[in-house]
Amino acid sequence: MRNARLGALVLAAAVAAGCSGSDGDAGDAATNAAENAPSPSSQQRAEENGSALGSQLPPGIMVRNHGIGLTLPPGWDGRITEQSPGELPVAHAATFALPADHAKLDIGKAASRVMDPEDLRIVLTEVGNQIGTQGFDPASLPVRISRSDLRSSQSPFVLRDHAVASRRFAIHGRPFSLLVEFGRKLPTARQLEKANRVASSLEIDPRAELDPAQWPPLRRPLKLPRISTDAACPRSSSKRAGTGISSPLGAGPVYPGIGSSSGVASLKDDLVKRGWYLHKTLWAISPRYRGPVLIRGRRIDGPGVLRFNFRRSPELRLHRLPSKSRSVWRYAPSHTALRGPGCFALQVDGSSFSRAIVFEAVLRGR
Repeated sequence: MRNARLGALVLAAAVAAGCSGSDGDAGDAATNAAENAPSPSSQQRAEENGSALGSQLPPGIMVRNHGIGLTLPPGWDGRITEQSPGELPVAHAATFALPADHAKLDIGKAASRVMDPEDLRIVLTEVGNQIGTQGFDPASLPVRISRSDLRSSQSPFVLRDHAVASRRFAIHGRPFSLLVEFGRKLPTARQLEKANRVASSLEIDPRAELDPAQWPPLRRPLKLPRISTDAACPRSSSKRAGTGISSPLGAGPVYPGIGSSSGVASLKDDLVKRGWYLHKTLWAISPRYRGPVLIRGRRIDGPGVLRFNFRRSPELRLHRLPSKSRSVWRYAPSHTALRGPGCFALQVDGSSFSRAIVFEAVLRGR
């Protein structure tokens, strides 16, 4: 029964790959792998494109794409693709043949429902979270999971008789969420060993858009205005830039949204931690600019500093688009950390521009 099911899934994956028009060699390899190992060209294409070769992958093959590599044992299936065109990558690996339809790979979907108790699958997703927040702390390879990573979730997306282990980490400035789903509620020691065999083979390359050398040229001297304490705050105006945020401030191509079209940030309902008001700020970057952005700031009507996010960093870095990604609006949720009310200015530096954006923080409502 299980062999018939696997055979049908392998055949479906092979047919889908063969009909795609771009991965024909990978489809042929999946069909013929039982008799012949894939030729160097087809194996190389599978590694470069993240294509699945079905459950007949040769021993120890590395699936590689988007600067991520996994070595898969015999009987495993895997692929590395973009979550959707132009977005960050996701890697899938499983002890069974994965559905060819990417939409069926989410936890709780078709791929989860065909799992036997002895099966397991790994989902590694690169995310856009800020490093050092929400558990995405810098780590080193190899990555391993343990029973302490198992989560008892009531989520409807996790099948009732399955267990899921989860970890968050960052490698080379790239934040990842790792999920390992098991076909039983209490994974065996052998299943944990199998999962760690693949997880520990993980290779992650630095991304060119994360190169630290891009930041020093953007760290230009701050050229922000100064005003007297009793002067009116020269708040920046809001523009209708079609950005998907209600009130983007400034001339662009990088716009902060502070929740007000008048350039007033109300601290009244903000989270306060250790004397700092953490004001939610959504940054939007126009498709006409693909490069990196460095943001710094200070109070301009008296002494006072401005920081970013929970770690109160002195600068906020927004990375450039990968070279192969299409130009789209980029969004970066953040927190602007302030000690209290006042008039503040942000300096937004890109490779071809430097802009000042002024806003006023108040304790009352807007």
